[in-house]
Parts: sequence; structure tokens; C-alpha cells
Amino acid sequence: MKVHIHETVQRLMELEVLVARLRDLRRNYETTASVEALIESLCSSLPLPVLLDHRRWSAEGRQSVAEVRGQCCSACGDLLPRMELAALRRGALKRCAQCGRYFYLVEADQLRPV
Repeated sequence: MKVHIHETVQRLMELEVLVARLRDLRRNYETTASVEALIESLCSSLPLPVLLDHRRWSAEGRQSVAEVRGQCCSACGDLLPRMELAALRRGALKRCAQCGRYFYLVEADQLRPV
């Protein structure tokens, strides 16, 4: 399996995991300082427009990233043009034209049965 994830999208994915962890810690009244520090570090490494998108979607309870499955956005089902898929394979940062989420691409190995 080959994974194509732009560095910014990888950081967004990590950020979403940490934010969910922070919510769980707060729910259980546990210490959150270390998780908050990690979140701040990730936020400071993101381009400002990407961070603003993430915060807006997070406030709405939505994720800021989506996997491309086949040729479709896993969040909204929009079909990606072949040029967009090629750009993702080259490591470009791409967004869905329909829902605006940032893409990552996971391709299954093209194994044929013997």
C-alpha cells in the first residue's frame, strides 16, 4: 500500500487526534498541559490559512482532512479529476473543490493473484 500525504495534511491528522485526546482528558478531569503543548506546537507549524480552516471545521465538529478513495473524496463523494490525483501522487497539497477538506491518498498495491 502506498500512501501520499502532504506534510501539512499529516500535521492536520495529528492535530485532530490530539484534539480528540484533549476532549477525553477534559471529560475525565485529567491533566491536559502536555497535550495542549503538543497542539500549540502543531498549530504553530501549520500555514495560517490551513490553521484557520482547521479551526473553523473543528468548531463545527468536522474533520479538516479526507482520504481519496478510488477517485472520490471520502467526506463528500466528489469525483477528483485525474490531474488532481496526479498532483497528490507528486506530494502536492490539494483540497476538495466541493467540501474544502485537505486530501491524502492511500493506494492499494496493484497485486494480481497468481
